[in-house]
Amino acid sequence: MNSDKFFEYVWRWTLLVAGMFVAACGIAIITQTNLGTTPISSLPYAVTGLTGYSFGTTTFFINLIFIALQWVILSRKGVGDTAIRNYNKWADIRVNMDTLCPGGTPDTTLELFGKNFRYPFFAGPVGAVNLHYSDTYTDMTYNDVLVRACAENGIAAFTGDGTNPTVMEMATRAIGAAGGCGVPTIKPWNIDTIREKMEQAKASGCFAVAMDVDAAGLPFLKNMTPPAGSKSVEELTEIVQLAERPFIVKGVMTVKGALKARQAGAAAIVVSNHGGRVLDQCPATAEVLPEIAAALKGTGVKVLVDGGIRTGVDVFKALALGADGVLICRPFVTAVYGGGAEGVKCYIDKLAGELADTMQMCGAHTLAEITPDMVRV
Repeated sequence: MNSDKFFEYVWRWTLLVAGMFVAACGIAIITQTNLGTTPISSLPYAVTGLTGYSFGTTTFFINLIFIALQWVILSRKGVGDTAIRNYNKWADIRVNMDTLCPGGTPDTTLELFGKNFRYPFFAGPVGAVNLHYSDTYTDMTYNDVLVRACAENGIAAFTGDGTNPTVMEMATRAIGAAGGCGVPTIKPWNIDTIREKMEQAKASGCFAVAMDVDAAGLPFLKNMTPPAGSKSVEELTEIVQLAERPFIVKGVMTVKGALKARQAGAAAIVVSNHGGRVLDQCPATAEVLPEIAAALKGTGVKVLVDGGIRTGVDVFKALALGADGVLICRPFVTAVYGGGAEGVKCYIDKLAGELADTMQMCGAHTLAEITPDMVRV
C-alpha cells in the first residue's frame, strides 16, 4: 500500500471513530441531563458516565477529534503533527505563581505602531469562510462582525485573503467601516497581484498591512500562473515599500528568517508555521519564539506569535517567552459562528480575564513586568 492510500485509509477511519465518539457524547448529554436546567459544571458527568473516561481524558480526545476534522476539511497538507505540537508545547509550559508582591489591578494595555490596545492579543486572519466552514457567513458578513466586534472591545482583527478576489475586497471594506482598525493579510502572490491587493489595503485606512509568507507552502499557490510563493529579501523589500505603513511578516520560524525580515524593512514579524498546516515535522512556535525574540531585541521590530494559543494563560506564557503580542485564529471563527458579535466579546473577555488573573498571581502588574522567570519551560 503506497503512502497516499495509507493516509487516506487512516483518515477514513479517523472520521468514522470521531463521528461515533461525538455522537455518543451528544447522546449522553441529551439522555442524562436537562440542558435547560442543568448547570454546565455537571455536563462532564453526562459524558464520562457513558464513555468511562475521566473528563480530562474526554477533553483530550475531543480536542484530537476536532484537530482531525479541521485537517480533513481545511485543505490540510501532511498529517498534522505540527498543529498538534503547537498546542501541546504551550500546555507543557507552566507558570510560576508568586503572590508575595504588591497587589493591584494589572494593566494589560499594549501600544503597537502608535495605537493603544486594551489587550496584547489579536484575532488571526481567515479567508473564504463560506468554503471552509459554512455558508452561514460570507467573507463580508464574517469580517463585518469580527472586525467591528474586535475594535469595539479594544483589540484588532487580522483579515484573510484567497484566490477569489472578493475575499480581500470584503475584508478591506470591513476594515474601512471600522475606521481602519484591522490588518489586511495578503498572501505571497506574484508582484502584480500584490500591487492590486495592496491598493485595496491602503484604501481601507488600515494601520498596518501583513503578509503570511508561510502560505507559500499551500498547494494552490504553487500551481498558479504566474507562480506565487516564497520571496527573496529583495522581493520582500519591494513589497514592504508598497505598503507605505508598518508591514508585518507572518510566518517566521528561524532567527535567520527574522533577520531577513528586518533587513527587508518589516516593522514586525509573526512567529508562525501557518497553524501547522503547511509542513510536517516543524518545531512548535513556542519552541522557537525565545531565540527569535532574543535576536530582535533592541532592533525596534515587534515580535508577535500564533499557533495553538487558546487561553489567556497561553498569552501570558508567550509574553514571558519574549513576544510583544499574540494572534489567535480558529477560536474567533467559532465565536463568530456561534454567537456573532456577542460571541467575539465573550471570547475576548474570557482571554482578558485569564490573562489579568495570571499576571496578578505571578506578580506582574504590567505587560513589561512579565519576564521569562515567570514560566517554567
